[in-house]
Amino acid sequence: MQPESILLLELMLGLVLYAVLGGADFGVGVWDFNHAFRASPEEYKFRHDAMGPVWEANHVWLIFVLMLMWNGFPLAFAAITQLIMGPLWLGLMGIVFRGAAYALSGPQAMGSLSRRLWDVVFGLSSVLAPFCFGAAFGVLSKEHPTITFDRSTWSADIGVWLNLPCCFLGMFAVGICAYISAAFLTRDASLQRLANLELLWRRRALWVGSLCGVMAMAGIAIAWREFPSLFDGLRVRAWPLVLASVASGAGGLILLALKHYSAACVCVGLAIATVLCGWAVAMYPYFLMPHLTIAQCSSPKSVIVAMNISIAIGCLVLAPSLGWLLWLFKNERP
Repeated sequence: MQPESILLLELMLGLVLYAVLGGADFGVGVWDFNHAFRASPEEYKFRHDAMGPVWEANHVWLIFVLMLMWNGFPLAFAAITQLIMGPLWLGLMGIVFRGAAYALSGPQAMGSLSRRLWDVVFGLSSVLAPFCFGAAFGVLSKEHPTITFDRSTWSADIGVWLNLPCCFLGMFAVGICAYISAAFLTRDASLQRLANLELLWRRRALWVGSLCGVMAMAGIAIAWREFPSLFDGLRVRAWPLVLASVASGAGGLILLALKHYSAACVCVGLAIATVLCGWAVAMYPYFLMPHLTIAQCSSPKSVIVAMNISIAIGCLVLAPSLGWLLWLFKNERP
């Protein structure tokens, strides 16, 4: 396997981990956006505590993906960030305000005006970030015949991403985050033997998961209408991953209904992973269709090899640390 292909696989792994783990944290805020003024003290504390040990760690994957793009595929990084400058900056602003709101609110301030105001900021920011990231994927899925190596042609026009297909993908990303978090919180409530919260989050996971399934089917139709080159890639090359996503999504709902929560969370994660990997396979060999290919954008082979070695060494430290963190705070408690 070529070093560039290995780096692409590492990039996709980072993207999947951020979508699943970071998406679960965004989803808590999405639910907070809907329930900030109605949540009981018990539910509020439960949601707040569920995020506490891991929410900072999850953004490591976003940094990882950006750094891989910047160093491994610099020309693609330059073109893509110019093209999605609007949603990218708004999404990053959402992450910053969301972190501040989480740090400045908490169960200890329950009922205070300050806590309620920060809850509003937390909820709005948690919706803004995944919406913008989803819209950015819509921009990247289009054909860009005017994108060339002449930087004067790169555009960050707001109309590129504020349109119906991109906004649909933004709302789909928000819904996916809400689904992931509801499934994970159902498992957390079950492990902590909080029967009332287990029932509450299980119901929410089932109905929002069903809604996401309907949106995913609508997304296929939108891809056929708005992203013909991407749709051809899904139909010709990525169809096994599309089928795997459908099977994983349906399996997650069935397992939630049967109260097999750990297995359900695995299926939900697999559904998200196969959606992202299917998109990447459909786009291959392009970063931006129809001109900007992976081969054109790669750094020199010596740089790619050095990056792969550095990532392998870094994983020897990061993977056990992350696994230990999740084991400590997300495992069954006595």
